[in-house]
Amino acid sequence: MRRLNVKLALWLVIVTLVSVVGVHFLHGYQIDRNAEFLRLQAETAKKDGDVKKAIKQYNQYLKYRNDDEEGYKELAALVMEVAEKDKTNRQSQQQAYSTLEAAIRRHPHLEDVRRRLIDYTIASGRA
Repeated sequence: MRRLNVKLALWLVIVTLVSVVGVHFLHGYQIDRNAEFLRLQAETAKKDGDVKKAIKQYNQYLKYRNDDEEGYKELAALVMEVAEKDKTNRQSQQQAYSTLEAAIRRHPHLEDVRRRLIDYTIASGRA
């Protein structure tokens, strides 16, 4: 009759647990690093004047860091800039409204974003 090799089984369980914990923390580190890289890309694009790329990068950044108030402020300012430039583009107007609303839902105490949303809602006739 065969017996269970207890040392081998214990060793395999420990190696598996250490590997799973290591992968978990490595994944968290990579997400933080990627989020920071996306934020830096968005800021660089904003400085270079590429507003659409900056909006895209901030949107991706906020998927990782949806608790960042400053990120929502910057994104709201950028989408409002695009919506005010191109008043005929319905898509940019909808994106501006959605972004402002999402920022207020996540961070209700952002008064300047709230004012922009109210002004934009009244100006666009949604009120």
